[in-house]
Amino acid sequence: MLAVAEINYIRHEVNIKDSNYSEVAQRIGRDPRTVKKYAEQDDFSPEVKIKQVSVNAKIKWTVIAKILFTLSPNLNNIPIN
Repeated sequence: MLAVAEINYIRHEVNIKDSNYSEVAQRIGRDPRTVKKYAEQDDFSPEVKIKQVSVNAKIKWTVIAKILFTLSPNLNNIPIN
């Protein structure tokens, strides 16, 4: 991730001054693909990665939930001290 000042410079040079990607990349010592990425990017909020649960974990939690739901009527009769 580039610093905000670098991103602003890239966007200014490419979008306002109409410099091409390779010229800006040479000036700041970055790859032209990086310059292109930041010049064209509109949303700078970080991507939220969604953690995927494996099928085995889903099955385990399904089994646990079924056991708990079948035991829940019996759990009401257990005294809590």
